[in-house]
Amino acid sequence: MAEVALEPQVGVPGQGPDHVAGRSPWELGWRRLRRNRLALASLALFIVIVVISFAAPLYADHVAHTDPFDNNLTGKTIVNGKKVDIMQQGGGVLHLGVNPIGPTWDVHHYFLGADSQGRDVAARVLYGGRSSL
Repeated sequence: MAEVALEPQVGVPGQGPDHVAGRSPWELGWRRLRRNRLALASLALFIVIVVISFAAPLYADHVAHTDPFDNNLTGKTIVNGKKVDIMQQGGGVLHLGVNPIGPTWDVHHYFLGADSQGRDVAARVLYGGRSSL
């Protein structure tokens, strides 16, 4: 029966102590990170979240055309081509109170809806991401 060599051979590329010796910890860490696809996907997602969060003023000014810090209780927005109040009359038999508009799924008009003060929730989430980071 033939014996199998269990020890790595010196001088063979990619094996042995000479392969790791002389490399910096950063180089070894980067090499290990590149092999882990889940870690790379997570890193890419994190970078996307950071970029989008820091683009919050661009979204608020140029896309949503709203100020996420000003109350907008009497404002209107466009939903399916119609002008709609941001704060709508309450439901039920008595129609008591007001409810903020829900998600419109239109990037330009209250994508995630409005809060109780009539502010754009999507813009506020992006500004919150900036604070968290």
